[in-house]
Amino acid sequence: MPSRKWYLWLEDEFAYLIGSNGVSKGELRQSLTMRWVQAGASCRGRVVDAVGRPLSGVFVVAILSVSEASDLMSRLGGLRVRCTKTDDRGEFVLRALTADTRHKVVFGGRGLVPERANMPPTPAWSSYRMPDAALSVGGALEVEVITRGDRSPIDAAIISARPGRGVVWMDPTVLTARTDADGRAVLSNMAMGSYEVTIQASRMAIRSGKISLVFRTST
Repeated sequence: MPSRKWYLWLEDEFAYLIGSNGVSKGELRQSLTMRWVQAGASCRGRVVDAVGRPLSGVFVVAILSVSEASDLMSRLGGLRVRCTKTDDRGEFVLRALTADTRHKVVFGGRGLVPERANMPPTPAWSSYRMPDAALSVGGALEVEVITRGDRSPIDAAIISARPGRGVVWMDPTVLTARTDADGRAVLSNMAMGSYEVTIQASRMAIRSGKISLVFRTST
């Protein structure tokens, strides 16, 4: 049995994954256009911080639940993901969602603890108003660089953190910091998830490894 190929189309804030066995890209585009004109539902809401102030520029992504996604992938050969950002008032609108299906709505951004909410099945041409999503602020990674022998601090070492797969969609920025005289450095405003951390110091071999961020909550 031939292996299935997958194509990801990105247009007008839409992400659409379509499966194909020997189908041309032109036919895929035609299939994609036809599916886009199907009537969908919408979801709107607001994202705030811990004290109720609106947060702008927060990523909001609607993903079909596992069971719904599996069913659509088998019947339609494709999976649609809808994404947007909050405006200056913290408001967002997700349009053209698959009607009458359950969705997971994920909120995230730089320096924010990601949150998830459930969107119930919503009829076509209808809009679901989601309760305010409150996100916590204050992701930070503390690093101490010392020598292996006498454990003396190493200053001016460069620390960089490259986001992993679960973080890069929220903020692809590679963060950097330099250690102080005590060999310490702090990378702040980081989203929760995995990172590849690299340490570079003069006359020393470059060290790198993968870590999971531990949050320090700001007050």
